This record gives sequence, C-alpha cells and structure tokens, in this order.
Amino acid sequence: MRPAIANGQSAIVVALVFLAAPLQAQLTGKLSFSLGGSSTRLTSVSGAGTAVLSGITIGGTGHFGVGRLSVEGDYRQGSLTPDSGGTATQDLVEGRLMLAVRPLAWLSVLAGPHAQAFIAPGGTERWLLFEARARAEGTVVSPAVSSHVELWAAFGGSVNAGTGAPSARGGEAGLTLHLPRSALWTRLAYGMHRATQSGTANARTVEDLRVSIGIGR
Repeated sequence: MRPAIANGQSAIVVALVFLAAPLQAQLTGKLSFSLGGSSTRLTSVSGAGTAVLSGITIGGTGHFGVGRLSVEGDYRQGSLTPDSGGTATQDLVEGRLMLAVRPLAWLSVLAGPHAQAFIAPGGTERWLLFEARARAEGTVVSPAVSSHVELWAAFGGSVNAGTGAPSARGGEAGLTLHLPRSALWTRLAYGMHRATQSGTANARTVEDLRVSIGIGR
C-alpha cells in the first residue's frame, strides 16, 4: 500500500505544480509609468460670458495591475493664458484615481474620482466628479502599434461654486508605439472633457493633444 500512496502523493504534487504555473502568471503584478505634456485648451462658460484659454500642461500616470484588476492614477498641472484680452490667466490642476476590471482581453471598465481645480486670481473653482469609464484597446500593427478609445460619464460629484449638481462626459482616442525588444513606449492621444453645472451657465470644456513616454506593460 505504501508504494501506491507514494505514487498518489507524487501525482498530486505534479498536478499542483502544473496548476500553480498559470495561477502564478495570472497573479504577477504589472507596473507602468509615463510622463508627458499636453497642448491644452480650456473653454470656460459662466454668467460673465465665454473665455478661451490655452497652454501647456505637464503630468504623469501610473498603473498597477494583478490579473484582471488594476489601479491607475493620473496627475497634471499647468498655466493657461487667454487667447484674447479681458480674461486672467488660470492654472489647471487635475488628478484622478481609477479602479479597473478587464472582463475581456480588449475591454476595461473603470470607476473612481476625478478632481479638477481652476485657479484664478479671484479664487479657485473645484470640481469633484465620480466617473464610470469604458476603454477598448486593439492592435493596429502587431506587435509595435496599438490603439485605444475611452469614453466616460460622471454619475455624481460636487462643485464649490453655486448649488447646482455637476455632470460630465468625455472621450479619448490614441495610438501607442511599443519600441522593439524594450519595455519603453510612446503615445499620442487626443481627449475632450466637458463638465456642466445644473441650473447655471457654468461649464468647463478641456481639450488635450498629449504626447507621453512610458515604461512597463
């Protein structure tokens, strides 16, 4: 009976080894970072009228994923000057933190807070939005070039000016070039984010053409 038991134990050990290999691969964390700059355009609508400002914003992103789950963050800031007279320069500070799940290999669903601060000489207007996002990714030229399209909408939030509830929607599309035999990549993307406040003329539209360089997968 002992040889049979020993053979059974060996078979169990071998099976666990074969099962552990793919499980370990699924649980291995993936980390990536990027830094970049954006040509940013802000269209600001209020009771006083419409102002258009533009400038360069600088920021970075971070992403950490395990299996189908991941966390990603984004931060940037910059100074925007008016395209015409009569409007003061504003600083834009923006950040977001998203929890993502990937139900399909090409699709990610994200949710989390997105904060924007518009800093002017007369005060700071702060928008806090809770957003739901969907991102689709695909390969354009394997394995060097990939693409993504992302859409989002806010399902709650607050503004420190006025009493109206905020709402927002937006989207982004981009191409990513992966350098051969390297973890380095570069990305070109265009995005638009429009936020409005109910019961007021208050609206902020931010458009970006962004170039970034990153490392990691």
